[in-house]
Amino acid sequence: GCGTGELLRTIGQLVADTSQLVGIDARPASIAAAQAQHPAGAYRSHRFDHQLPFGDEQFDLVLSTDLLECIVDKAALLQEMARVLKPQGKVLCAHWDWDTQVYASEQSELVRQCVHAFADWQQGWMETCDGMMGRKLWGVFQRSQHFTGRIEVFTLVETRYEPGQSGYDRLQDLKSLTKSGALALAAYQRIEQEMTRLAQCGEYFYSLNSYIYIGQKIDQKIDQKIGEQGV
Repeated sequence: GCGTGELLRTIGQLVADTSQLVGIDARPASIAAAQAQHPAGAYRSHRFDHQLPFGDEQFDLVLSTDLLECIVDKAALLQEMARVLKPQGKVLCAHWDWDTQVYASEQSELVRQCVHAFADWQQGWMETCDGMMGRKLWGVFQRSQHFTGRIEVFTLVETRYEPGQSGYDRLQDLKSLTKSGALALAAYQRIEQEMTRLAQCGEYFYSLNSYIYIGQKIDQKIDQKIGEQGV
């Protein structure tokens, strides 16, 4: 789910020059943009609904951010991640938990409506969605039995309400839901007005959690050998 390649470009600045970076995304337009803007990487268009277009044990690291909630067969994708990783290769999977969005507000119920509406919003390009995917990462990876790892959390905190800030942009996104009737326009406008007022008096606050699974591929051959030896 590399999108237009910004994260891949950032990773390229952190790893050795000899490293090969490969980005895959379901949307051809995103792949075209990535190839134009960040040509140092290699890019492929793939819908993640069947086998990944790579051979076995080719990669040292698989990285995914905010993709898993859109995948119908999550177990199959994790199996593919394990297949393309080298023995004891690493996986890093991060996901915003959209239901953890916090807006400081005196209108608690209206804020909850807005947060839940965004978390449940299945946009047109999504085959499925789960706004609580972040908190479910641990369980999904545990069930796969392909990895051993841990969960860490990153909390985004903002005190500015302006374009480019996540809290501002997510609230603007909700305008689409008022058009479909999934969120009442009056409720949305009241929250938007309150956030503007709080920003003007320096009291605006927003936060959001991202949960990050950091793991390593389990070497099934070693496990099998240990089992046979009865260790």
